[in-house]
Amino acid sequence: MNLKLLLQTIFSRKMILNGAGMRIFGEQLSIGTANEQLNLGYGSAGQFLAMGYRPVTTTTYQSLGSGGIVMYNNGSGSWGLATKDGGSLNINDDTRMIVTAQGNAGVGTLTPTQRMHLHDEKKAALRLDTDADGSWDLLADGMEEELVFNHDGTNTLMRIKGDGRVAIGTSDTPASLDGESTDISTYRLYVEGGILTKEVRVRELWADYVFAPEYHLLSLPQVEAFIAENGHLPNTPSARDVAAQGINLGAATANQQEKIEELYLHLIEMNKRLEKLEAENAVLKAQQKH
Repeated sequence: MNLKLLLQTIFSRKMILNGAGMRIFGEQLSIGTANEQLNLGYGSAGQFLAMGYRPVTTTTYQSLGSGGIVMYNNGSGSWGLATKDGGSLNINDDTRMIVTAQGNAGVGTLTPTQRMHLHDEKKAALRLDTDADGSWDLLADGMEEELVFNHDGTNTLMRIKGDGRVAIGTSDTPASLDGESTDISTYRLYVEGGILTKEVRVRELWADYVFAPEYHLLSLPQVEAFIAENGHLPNTPSARDVAAQGINLGAATANQQEKIEELYLHLIEMNKRLEKLEAENAVLKAQQKH
């Protein structure tokens, strides 16, 4: 067989070059040196472009130099990017990013379930930083079942618990205030250091029931006796209760309104008595003149 026929035979089996382009028949095309290669190929795991790696099995790539990257299509329409700084690379362990055929992008996971799915077992999944402000981290803590916002890696600013409770400036979301009787487990916001706001709006039963005809208004002597025995107004929490259990802002405001309305009823009654006494006094003065 002459050289021309030999070359025609080889190229007809492995490569075709014509007006339509160039086609190479085989599992791998390598460009480079023995230790630094660019490989383009396919296998049972899909198509790949490997820089610094030579494919040897379906998912594991042998390092020829100091590491590199593999970009691959897994055969199901997902595009993956795997990297490693040395040694053999396995796309199941070393994939850093993947985009599925459904359009979900995953970093740290091979099975993203949302348009952007970030996963890391121990470190912050997202970090934002500038030269001036330091770093801001977002971490999903699987052990504590909470979402954590950190500043500079250690200063925790806010925690969102799995049950919906939010802690700002603290990690403590207690179930009770006094350790026993005051259940606050249903509260959703816990703030250390106080809250400053221009307005607080609370929906609470208001105290206009005081003006209902059936309302039992204690007389002032009864109120005096209650104070002497208990040290606080009727139907109000004591200083000891407030110190131990805290106070409900809405209930406290309504309670104060109740006392204000009771005072007005007493003042109205006293004013009626005063007007009656003034009228009687006027009559007596008129009788004395005659």
